[in-house]
Amino acid sequence: MLIDLVREDVRALTRPSRSAGTPHEAVVQLIAGGVLGLILWWVDGPSKLSVDEVDALFRRLAMPALKAIA
Repeated sequence: MLIDLVREDVRALTRPSRSAGTPHEAVVQLIAGGVLGLILWWVDGPSKLSVDEVDALFRRLAMPALKAIA
């Protein structure tokens, strides 16, 4: 379900015709896996970051991947 939601967002935020060098699905998988990994790190680790801080961190890390296919 998460991958489907990410796929929809990636399609909405990018233009496939300009991204021949980087497959959209690769970015979808990277972002979905990244968000799950980040959430596990945040919940299971000693981090005291707020939800907003984790959101900002995720966006800062994920944006270069989206820019690669934008």
